[in-house]
Amino acid sequence: MSNFFEWDPAKYSVQVPKMDRGHQEIISCMNRLHTLREAKAPQAQLVKTVGDLCAITVKHFAEEEAYMASIGFADLAKHKIIHKTLLAKVMEHKSLFEATGKLTEEFFSFLKVWLKAHICGIDIKYAPQRVAA
Repeated sequence: MSNFFEWDPAKYSVQVPKMDRGHQEIISCMNRLHTLREAKAPQAQLVKTVGDLCAITVKHFAEEEAYMASIGFADLAKHKIIHKTLLAKVMEHKSLFEATGKLTEEFFSFLKVWLKAHICGIDIKYAPQRVAA
């Protein structure tokens, strides 16, 4: 079975190893959650993995914000707002899952779109090879 989301360094690397590892960790957890859902895993496993995904996301956002602060990234304040909004959406899906016991396709679509758009459109702006205009 193939993964729900494949890491492609040519598309998704921001050329900052720690940030790339964080993105890969989020993707790995998302793939694990998708596989568990497809396999109709016990609810306890799903609950734990959703919790893991939220925790990994919070940790990555904090590490990314610390990195951006360390390099004097000009759009840090804007990036923090984007993170806050994304995290609120993740938590909204988590709450819906806790209330219904179901992981929806909407949740997985959101995760995939979020990761692609955020890494390629937002995170890439702090990549070392980029220069300010």
